[in-house]
Amino acid sequence: MKIIKELAIIALTFISVGCTDRSVGDGEYLIEGFVKNVPDSTVINLLKSEGRMMSLVAADTVIGGRFEFRDTISGEAARLGICSFSEGFPNLSLPVWVKPGEKVKITGEDNLLLTWTVKSQIPEQKTENDFLSVQFPEKRQALAYAVEEADILRYLRGLQGEERRAAWRKVDSLRRLYEPLDSIAELKVLEYMRTAPVSTRWMEELAMVARSIQGGYMSFDNDLIQELYSRLSPADLESEFGQVISASLNPQKVVKVGDAMADGDLYDVDGNLHHLAEFTGKFILLDFWSLGCGPCMQSVPEGNEVARKYSDKLAFVRVGLDPKDTWLKAVKEKKSDCYEWNELKSWGIGLTASYQVSGIPHFVLISPEGKITDAWTGYGRGSLLSKINQHLGEK
Repeated sequence: MKIIKELAIIALTFISVGCTDRSVGDGEYLIEGFVKNVPDSTVINLLKSEGRMMSLVAADTVIGGRFEFRDTISGEAARLGICSFSEGFPNLSLPVWVKPGEKVKITGEDNLLLTWTVKSQIPEQKTENDFLSVQFPEKRQALAYAVEEADILRYLRGLQGEERRAAWRKVDSLRRLYEPLDSIAELKVLEYMRTAPVSTRWMEELAMVARSIQGGYMSFDNDLIQELYSRLSPADLESEFGQVISASLNPQKVVKVGDAMADGDLYDVDGNLHHLAEFTGKFILLDFWSLGCGPCMQSVPEGNEVARKYSDKLAFVRVGLDPKDTWLKAVKEKKSDCYEWNELKSWGIGLTASYQVSGIPHFVLISPEGKITDAWTGYGRGSLLSKINQHLGEK
C-alpha cells in the first residue's frame, strides 16, 4: 500500500511539472496571454502576413483570462498579429514579434487590443512598442470609437433600408471622431521619428505616411516630412521601403485617359522579361490585382471569358501586386487564360504609380495605338464583359 501511495505521489508530481512546464525549445516560440475584463470563450486569433493579405496561423479561446500560442519557427524573427473578431474588439491587430527559442508575454486589462502590453527579449518588439506607446492617450480614445464602428460593421450586412442607412450614418459620425485623433497620434509618431534610430520599422512608418500623403488621405507639414526623408542613407533609399518613400514623395509622371500608355519591366512566371509594347496593334486590358482582394479573385472567371472571346484583338494582362512567392502560388492555383505578369515592385512604384492605382481591382484599357481609352476600379458580376463589349463594339 505504501509503494502504491509513493507511486501515486510521483505520478501526480510528474503531471504537475509537465502541465506547468513553460520552457521553449530552440525551434519554437511561446506566446502567453493574460487578460482582464475579456469574457471567457472570446476567440483570439494569431495572424501572419502573406503578401497583401493576412492568413490565420492559429486560434485560441480565452479561459480564465488566459490564452496561449505555441508553434515551431525557423530562421529570424517574424512579425505576427493578434486580433479578435468577437464583439467589443476593434478591427485591428496587435503586432507581436516571435523568434526561435523566445517566450512572449502579453497582458491587457480591456478589449482595445492596442492597449495590451507585449514583453519579450526580441529587439524588434521593443521598437514596435516604442512606436505604439508615443500615440497615447489620443490612441486610446480613437480605439474606443473604432470598437463601436467595428461592432456596427459586424451586423451591417443583415440590415436593410432605413436601418442600414442609419447604421452607415453612425459609422460616418464615428470616423469623424476618431480620424482627427489618429492624425494627432500619427503626428506624435513623426515627431518621435526625428530622433529615433532609422530602422526597418522606422522606414515602414514613413512609407505608410508618404503613401497616404500622395493619396490625399493624410496631410502633414512638408518641412517635417522632408526632414525625416533627409535622414535616409543611400542604402536606405535602395531598400524596398526606401523606394516607396522616394516614389511617393517625388511622384513620377502619371497618365490618364487620352494619354499615351506607360510601360515598364514586367516578368512572367518563368522570369522572362516583357513589355506592354509587345502588343502594339491590339487592345490591351490591364488588371491590377492581389490575392488578398476578394473582388479581384471573383473577377478571374469573367476575365478568362473576356480573354478567350477577344483573343484575336485584345491582350488581357493581369498585373500581380503581391511579392513573388505569393503571386506565383496564386497564379498556379487559379487557372488563367490571361497573361500573368508582375513588376516585382512595391505598390506605389512603377506602373501602379503611373496609372494611379489606389484601389483594386483596377482596370486600364489601352487602344491599339497605345492610347489610354478607359480606366476604372472595382468589379461586379457581368461588369467586365459589359465594359469590354461596349468599347470593342459588340453586344
